[in-house]
Amino acid sequence: MDFDIAKEKITALVAEAISSDSDLDDLRWDVNTIAKSGRVSLSELKSLIISGWVQVVAAHPSDEPISREMELRLLELQNHFSLMRNDLNQSGAYSQVVRLVILRNVMEGQVPEVKLDFPVPFELQDERLVWAMRNVDYYKERSRTERIGASHGVELMAGEGLLLQVDESKGELVSITELVCMGVGTLGVTDKHVYFDTGNERFCIPYKSIVMFESFSDGVVLHRENAEPLGFATSDGGYLSKLLIELSHLQNQ
Repeated sequence: MDFDIAKEKITALVAEAISSDSDLDDLRWDVNTIAKSGRVSLSELKSLIISGWVQVVAAHPSDEPISREMELRLLELQNHFSLMRNDLNQSGAYSQVVRLVILRNVMEGQVPEVKLDFPVPFELQDERLVWAMRNVDYYKERSRTERIGASHGVELMAGEGLLLQVDESKGELVSITELVCMGVGTLGVTDKHVYFDTGNERFCIPYKSIVMFESFSDGVVLHRENAEPLGFATSDGGYLSKLLIELSHLQNQ
């Protein structure tokens, strides 16, 4: 069997096995047989099995909870082939599964407590850390004044030998409000508060003070009662928005 075809078949078989209830011993036999036929080494075979696992996770929507059946199947395949967490965290795939399981638990009314592989700079108060993100941009509303419609006086040719004089206009001053990046820091999400720390500035926001979540694919804006809005930008914007909304619902029940 051609080497490239063998690699494609192995990855596809692993992905199919995760999405079905096929016997994993049969899967092991099949991928080993294909590997021998295509002269795929043991190290390459392991990488292909990992790739199949990662592909299944990558195909799942990043802001939709993962089912218990899918979670258990991924874990079963991981254990069957003795795959380590670091092996499976290519492109953050393993962490993605953890995030989606957390989201599912919260949506079911359960508040998990996560243990992260990095320290967080927050002092929690009788609450559970649900998730945290580093390198998050945070924004505040700022207003600036801009002159709109200003023009200089000019002469335009209006016809044969005729000039049209256009007078100078100073335009109109208007106030523009926009979100301006104030810094980068660590965002923490607990069952009671949203925490943020840049190293120079830190604050925590109770869910009960948030009156609206404005969701975007690359972040979320928190509209607060009697306070200016705060925006947080991250590549996990859709997930962050949904997690905050669900935790807020639990807190306000």
